[in-house]
Amino acid sequence: MTTRNKPGGRLLSLAAALAVGLLGLTAPAHADSANINPNQKANLTLHKCVQPSTPGAPANGKEQTGIGCTPIDGVTFTLYKVDDIDLTTPGGWEAVKGLTAPETGTIVGGHTSTEISAITTTGGGIANWQGLDLGLYLVIETDTGSPDTKVVLGSKPFLVTLPYYTDDNQWNYDVHVYPKNSVAGIEKTVDDSIVQAKYNGDDVKWTITTDIPRSGQGTEITSYVITDTLPAGLTLDNSRVTLGVKDGINFVNNDDYSCTGNLTCTFTPNGIAKLKANGGQKVVLTLITDVTDVSQAANGVFTNKAKVTINGIDSVEESATTTWGQLTVYKYDGSNEGFLSGAKFKLCTSEACPDQDVALAELTTGPDGKILFPVVRPGTYYLVETEAPAGYVKTETQQVTVEAGVTETPAQPISAGKNYKPVANTKQAVPQLPLTGGIGQVALAAGGIGLLVIGGAVMVIGRAAARRKQA
Repeated sequence: MTTRNKPGGRLLSLAAALAVGLLGLTAPAHADSANINPNQKANLTLHKCVQPSTPGAPANGKEQTGIGCTPIDGVTFTLYKVDDIDLTTPGGWEAVKGLTAPETGTIVGGHTSTEISAITTTGGGIANWQGLDLGLYLVIETDTGSPDTKVVLGSKPFLVTLPYYTDDNQWNYDVHVYPKNSVAGIEKTVDDSIVQAKYNGDDVKWTITTDIPRSGQGTEITSYVITDTLPAGLTLDNSRVTLGVKDGINFVNNDDYSCTGNLTCTFTPNGIAKLKANGGQKVVLTLITDVTDVSQAANGVFTNKAKVTINGIDSVEESATTTWGQLTVYKYDGSNEGFLSGAKFKLCTSEACPDQDVALAELTTGPDGKILFPVVRPGTYYLVETEAPAGYVKTETQQVTVEAGVTETPAQPISAGKNYKPVANTKQAVPQLPLTGGIGQVALAAGGIGLLVIGGAVMVIGRAAARRKQA
């Protein structure tokens, strides 16, 4: 007579262990291998999924449907067969009792392991091994893939038996397992509208948002580093760096994290504990930089890159850009083309530019007749002369266009060029001196002749009077 084993007698405690990624093995009591076909080959299908916000039901070795598995391609698993354990015999099942997967290496409870093959998940997070001998197998995630996979917390090594006893009292030779990975991405944005232009640089706000991974099947966050690579021409304001959880707590500088250079922020053990408590949320890093040298940017475009490194695994680098130009004004005498110093100009976004609050900057031409507005966002502006050099008339408001990149000075300084604006001045009108020719000369001559005539007449009259007295 054949005695049928009760489900509890044969069922290994693999199912629950599969759900958390570390498979502790318990041999079934009084294991009877009579219904195991020793000539049967087995298959193992691995489904790589993103760690969900809440744990799923215990796995049972069967293919699951409707479990909300978000697959991950590009992760490599290596399969090992544990040596000297024969699961076609009761002794083999006794041998696996209490075994657990090693944290590192391939020694399982004193048993060596033989590598079968490494397979990278593809086609929806699938890795499949066909035609395997029956036995105990060790599965190790050996490569989390390129940064594109965003995997940062991999699944821990686990053990699986082939065949696997299912919850419907059957030996399953086609086993499906669902190890989970936590993923983390990064996003970067820029706000360069804080201030439009000023003489000593412009504020640009950068926001870096990174994921806090959920603990994945026994794997925890051990290190968390955000790196922002500032390009030349941008200067970091260290006093304005902030870190916090989006819509949550703020991290404390030098307690939860520390930042060095331009810019690497490393979380301390205290900060790591706070990250673990906020799994599934996002870290927000905000920093402010000054644009100080447009010439350092290719065509005026600054590219700022950032990445997050969790447990030594880098994310993809995300970048954001900000674009800037500059403007040179050349002031000269319109009559002789000589340069003029001492002219004051406002650079405005409005033609009216009624007061200083509207002006982006106000500068004075130097001894070479030039002004440089060194950091200006590309766009249309108005150049308003607020004070002309002594002896000259203020010019009308000039419309100027600022392009991305630096000033290109033309060969002739009075010619226009990219981000270069020549402005001519005319001299003030002055009171006219008396004329010394033409009608003026005639008037003088007439006056002189008149005086001569009068003088001659006086002399004639005087002589006539003298003769009469003598007579």
